[in-house]
Amino acid sequence: MTNITGITVKELLEADFMSNADVLAGKKGLENIIQKVNVMEVPDIVDWVEEGELLLTTAYVIKDDPDKLYDLVIELHQKGVAGLGIKTHRYIKEVPSYILEEADKRGFPLIKLPYELSHSTVIANSLTKIIGQQTELLERIDRVQNKLLNTMLRGGGLGAIGKVICESLEKSTLAIREYVFEENIIFCNEKKKEALEEILKKDRESGNEYELYMENDFRHFETVDNLNGEKVKRYTIPICTQDRNFGAIYIWDSDQRLTSLEIRMIKSSSSIIALEILKKLSMFEIESKYKIEFFDDLFSKNNMKQNRALERAAYFDFDKNLSYSAIVISISEHRRHKKGEQLQAHLMHKVNIRILGLVQRLIYHHKQNMICGNKSDKIIILYGSSKEGDSTALKKEILSFCNEIIHYSDLEAMKHIQVGIGRNYKDPKALWRSYREAKRAIRGMEMDDKKRIAHYADLGIYKLLTYDELEPELQEFYRDILKLLVEYDKEKNTELVPTLKMYFRLGGNLKKISKEMYTHYNTIIYRVQRIEEITGTNLENYDDRLNLQIALKIYDIIDEEKV
Repeated sequence: MTNITGITVKELLEADFMSNADVLAGKKGLENIIQKVNVMEVPDIVDWVEEGELLLTTAYVIKDDPDKLYDLVIELHQKGVAGLGIKTHRYIKEVPSYILEEADKRGFPLIKLPYELSHSTVIANSLTKIIGQQTELLERIDRVQNKLLNTMLRGGGLGAIGKVICESLEKSTLAIREYVFEENIIFCNEKKKEALEEILKKDRESGNEYELYMENDFRHFETVDNLNGEKVKRYTIPICTQDRNFGAIYIWDSDQRLTSLEIRMIKSSSSIIALEILKKLSMFEIESKYKIEFFDDLFSKNNMKQNRALERAAYFDFDKNLSYSAIVISISEHRRHKKGEQLQAHLMHKVNIRILGLVQRLIYHHKQNMICGNKSDKIIILYGSSKEGDSTALKKEILSFCNEIIHYSDLEAMKHIQVGIGRNYKDPKALWRSYREAKRAIRGMEMDDKKRIAHYADLGIYKLLTYDELEPELQEFYRDILKLLVEYDKEKNTELVPTLKMYFRLGGNLKKISKEMYTHYNTIIYRVQRIEEITGTNLENYDDRLNLQIALKIYDIIDEEKV
């Protein structure tokens, strides 16, 4: 049930007029919310009850067949009824044990009502309590939201907003985890801080916040954490809109349970926190938009666009007196999310922003002249250096910086990124070359998922094979030399292409190939013969071997759908 107001079964039982009532079974459901109270005096009551109702009965309609109560418990629970208040010792003496067991199993409260307690008393007092709590809730929500809005309008960030919530709840242990920029705000004493940081880190690494958000339908959920040896209940309340999850509010309660009123008050406040995150995100995206426009002009081959970029260079801290190398960080779609494309886009956007934040922190730490921005699934960095610097030392320096990016992204559970580095250029108008080289370095890594960083200067033959202008010729070369063999493998489910790769890797030594591939020697001989027949080549011929090796390199990086 979402956006509910009412009282819990437990809160009703704590009222004075219910002091002699007794919970027969289903104590796990005492936090069920009561929104209405109804009376059961007809056998087909299930057709008329609604979610959130407390049902009262004298058991008159089942007096001749108490076993009907068993089916009734199951059906009422399935309809979302909060509980069943029943008077015993009038029409039925007691509730059978197997029915009590079923109610316990389902967490469906069965409440024994005192004989002298009238239904009208229960209804009147329950509704008074529900209306009173609704009024109290609305007043408290209004006060807290006014405080939060004033805090936000005065420029207070998540820290100031979290402080208002802490003071409103009178809770000392609270955290706000923001998923977009991965900012954590923690309020606690120093002894607990390290333990809470570790809990938030594990939650981030688990990557399950989207599943929890979608499956809980905006509801809060409860878990138990170990805080320095003490088991403490944690309440997690999503910060979300209809189609997006921005984060969560965590509250640890070691003294007493949060009341349903307090939980609902926090839920209503979460929309203001979402608004604050949206504001921050909007500012970030506006800044990114202008920076990417600058990059697009700078990396253009068009002289007019390049001049336009250089006129605005000072706004983006671009120093025309330095030489620059382009670095491109590619983010792969590593988690095809079961909830659909829209959620997948949010995940990719989140990872993109987190990596950009990580890069910005590293740039600040290095105090190096660098500019970075995000563009769809890429992060672009311009690494500035002295025009008189040593090129070998500079290459080592940039590789070291990129290794730091990989190291810290791994620590932040963002392991599916690759970094391409272009060569250094002194002329700003030649930076389009460095940017293209960085992208080609990433493309050159496509055949090796384990490789995380590549410098264009180290690509070897892939410098030629990743050259955009040569793509039509490379595709034609692949079709002429290797495509028939690749298609044969797919059609016949054979391993001729892997055998050919192993042939070149082991210098044509058929015994070593047999051992490496755990395949009989005669089978390897047969495969080599079939490779020569299908490709029309002779592996004893140098030119044919060279053509096949180049075709295999093209096969590693080519988009097969294009050929």
